[in-house]
Amino acid sequence: MVLALAMAVVLLLFFLLSGDSDNSTVSWTGKNGVVEIFDGDKLGRRYLGIESLATVKHVQDGLETTVQRGQGYLDANLNFRVDPDEKKVYFEISEFTNYIFFEQPDITDQ
Repeated sequence: MVLALAMAVVLLLFFLLSGDSDNSTVSWTGKNGVVEIFDGDKLGRRYLGIESLATVKHVQDGLETTVQRGQGYLDANLNFRVDPDEKKVYFEISEFTNYIFFEQPDITDQ
């Protein structure tokens, strides 16, 4: 009973201290997703092996922002392969970023 009351107080404090906020999430799940981020008309970064990409809307103090969040392998040399020195990273994409997201077909099955 005391633990439940303590948890309720913690949750209440969290919501009170976070200000006027409303969060929502929409996710894509699949396998072998690819995100390509562009700098003008040039490819700037590529992430491979993405299993999910979440669209997160955050509203605080009346201001709404949207970001895409995911995890994938940064294809540092843009060779469309995960090389041994390329690690899985967390990334966020702002709503003002030019990017495309697609599921990479497994061409070895054909």
